[in-house]
Amino acid sequence: MNRIFDRIEQDLVMGNCIVVLDDLPLTLEFIRYHFEIAGITEKIVLFESPSSLLESIKDGLAPIIIITDYQMPEMNGVELLQKVEELVGFTPGIITTADPRAVSMSLHRYPILEKGVPQFIGDLLFSMEQCTGGMVRAICPKSVA
Repeated sequence: MNRIFDRIEQDLVMGNCIVVLDDLPLTLEFIRYHFEIAGITEKIVLFESPSSLLESIKDGLAPIIIITDYQMPEMNGVELLQKVEELVGFTPGIITTADPRAVSMSLHRYPILEKGVPQFIGDLLFSMEQCTGGMVRAICPKSVA
């Protein structure tokens, strides 16, 4: 199952979606659940593998932001965001990880958020707004982000 979110609307191809990538389905569901509580109920596309996300981007998916896990079997989150940049130019990204020290050793320009801490979801919503210049609120007007 590459795309867990089963409703992909036409405007997702036009740059009006939030992509969340994690190789653990439980983490994806955790984030999706908290997005729903925050009022972000549509325009979310979930992926379990970097290759499936890259294929979707090649097919026209144009996210306004990519939230990605750092440690994954195929490639890490920094490598993924760099590949996305090679394909379509800079796309804002946020890296999530259980081990922030591992990410801090690589050179990149993306915010790093630690999973498993109480403020994770609040920090994620705040960082999404900061990274997109308020576009999350524009595409999800009911959000509290």
